[in-house]
Amino acid sequence: EELEVTIKEKEKRLLRLQQIFSLKAEEFKTTVTSLLGWKFRFQQNGAVQLTSVYNPNALIVFSQPTKKSKKAGPLEGDDIRVQLIADTAPPEVTELYRTWVVGYGCVPGFLGSLSVQLFEASPEGAAKLKGA
Repeated sequence: EELEVTIKEKEKRLLRLQQIFSLKAEEFKTTVTSLLGWKFRFQQNGAVQLTSVYNPNALIVFSQPTKKSKKAGPLEGDDIRVQLIADTAPPEVTELYRTWVVGYGCVPGFLGSLSVQLFEASPEGAAKLKGA
């Protein structure tokens, strides 16, 4: 009976910790999204999917290159692979990637530059830039 009470207490504590963790994880995701302009979704295979707040159709998936992939794609470097999943993305994305990620090794610079382009192309951004 004492063991059952201990188990129930541990289960209750574990449930509370899970609830707190979920709440803090959601707060963290919201903060990152508002600061960086990208929503993050971690996939089961270890990749990270990013969605721009300025263009929900602009999806980017970052993953580690696999040894199986023989030829590098246009957005693939030694340490990271980027897959752009959008028809509405600016055509300069490949050049931005080559400059920032391959050239400088700076993913934040790539995302920042892309965010600026997506913001300027968005209706909200265009209106703000025109002073409306």
